Amino acid sequence: MHNDRWFSWREQRRKRGLPAEFDAYLATQEPFPDFGVCSVVACPDAADHPVGLCTPHRSLYRREGRPGDAQTPRKYGRYLAMNPPVIPVTYQDEKGFRRWCRETDPLVRMDGKLTLLGLRPLVKAEIKWAMVHHHRDIAEGGHWPINALQHLATKCRHQAVNSLADLDVGNDPRNRLRQITHQMLRHLRLVYFSRRDTKDAGFLETDHYGIRLTNYGSHFDLSGVSQRWLRDLLWDWMDARLTTDPPRSHTPLVVSRKGCVELSAYLEAAAPEGGHDPTLLTSDHMVDFVADQRRRARHGLPSLGGHTSSRAGPPEPATVTKGTVTDTFNGARRVLRAAMDRGTTHDIGLDRAFIVVLPYGRGSSGRRRPFPDSVARALANEQNLQGLAESDADDRGLRDIWEALVFTGRRCGEVLNARLECIDRLNKIPLFWHDQTKVGNLDEAIRIPERLYQVIERRQQTTIARFTQRHGRPPTDRERREIALFPRRTANRAFLKGVSYTWFHQAFRSWLTGLDIGHAVPHQTRHTLATNLLKHGANLCRRTHDRPRSRTSEKGRLMVR
Repeated sequence: MHNDRWFSWREQRRKRGLPAEFDAYLATQEPFPDFGVCSVVACPDAADHPVGLCTPHRSLYRREGRPGDAQTPRKYGRYLAMNPPVIPVTYQDEKGFRRWCRETDPLVRMDGKLTLLGLRPLVKAEIKWAMVHHHRDIAEGGHWPINALQHLATKCRHQAVNSLADLDVGNDPRNRLRQITHQMLRHLRLVYFSRRDTKDAGFLETDHYGIRLTNYGSHFDLSGVSQRWLRDLLWDWMDARLTTDPPRSHTPLVVSRKGCVELSAYLEAAAPEGGHDPTLLTSDHMVDFVADQRRRARHGLPSLGGHTSSRAGPPEPATVTKGTVTDTFNGARRVLRAAMDRGTTHDIGLDRAFIVVLPYGRGSSGRRRPFPDSVARALANEQNLQGLAESDADDRGLRDIWEALVFTGRRCGEVLNARLECIDRLNKIPLFWHDQTKVGNLDEAIRIPERLYQVIERRQQTTIARFTQRHGRPPTDRERREIALFPRRTANRAFLKGVSYTWFHQAFRSWLTGLDIGHAVPHQTRHTLATNLLKHGANLCRRTHDRPRSRTSEKGRLMVR
């Protein structure tokens, strides 16, 4: 209203030939009466009109044909002089106007604010709690844009849900709203389920134990095990492992779950009563299960319980191989054996012979061969390396990773998860610092050539520039020690996660296909480097004198590659 008066006052002054200064206009004005908050339930802004609407919603109200036809006197300025001012508002259909106010969405805001007005109390509290938890847990999940959160709040209001668990967000996994809702529900599980409650619900949360495994979330879904007795045995084993001897990675838990899922699917299909009564199971059923797994591996048949994820459609059954059979046998065996040692299987009436007949899965003992000379020359060719760099559309460091693997002979995970501050010089010798998590050696250093040192320096500048663009400032000294040298693109707000092995392996395989040099895997670089070192007189033993083991120690050892 003051804005309209300013334009009118300025025009009148110009017609009279008088200066129209804004400060002079402000001196003549008095505050208008307060019209309260906008009548649109979801809008937090102040109303600037007697009808009770803010400026944006008043414009929207006119564009949508004025539902209910709310009107004020044409010239209501005289009512403003009354004390208190009472401006009459008439309606052709007041219920229609109030309905429009309830159903109208809040307009897009540019001030970074989220409105949860109009939501039921529980779902409003859930969204607030999940947002706070997501902000604190910088290592999990991606960025939640304000417009996506506002869209979520609008959906909750339209569907009049009491809780986020009741919200229908569709089945498309690429739907951003669905992704955010599922992340919120994962946060809320820790509130609604205690550690013991998860056993009946059919899942397990490592956050209940204060543990977050590397590159894995807190949630382990156990619903794939349909027999309640077997699912309880699996939960008990995972609970004991997390309580007494937490694993360094998620692999032991995933393998045990996989073994039980496969056994469950077979029992559901072939055992009496679907395997739900453990007293009916005998050693013959386990022998048949073992034979079925081996037959599927021999003929490349699909798995009964395991599935591979697919973005283009529903999950597809995974193919059984010798490696998956090994995992299946070992995973199910350790769960059943642990339950037998505790006496749990005796309590539920499960025959001991059913357990002991399950064999130990023995993995293949084959080794990776070094690259043949022809393959090594093709993988080191500058033109081919340039093609590898060009295939990295987001410049995540695909070529740099490959060159680091070739020069250092380290495992893929040790290079992919290297930190930003992973190089320095000691006595003018360039060093590469990394964690050898597989063997438990942390903060180890190896000597690297000057060329690789310069490659990593350039990659450091690229990562720092991306961090600065994302956060509006360069990383602090502490952040430089924590963020990844090759940060992944998604779900990585703090740059703590390195690119995944799946991403690198798929890009590497695609590059090899274009080179037409046959089958090869990145791990062969370790054996190629070791072979070349031995050929040039290197010793199989590690040097253990006069070299530092960590950045802060003056004594220890340094592996020389």
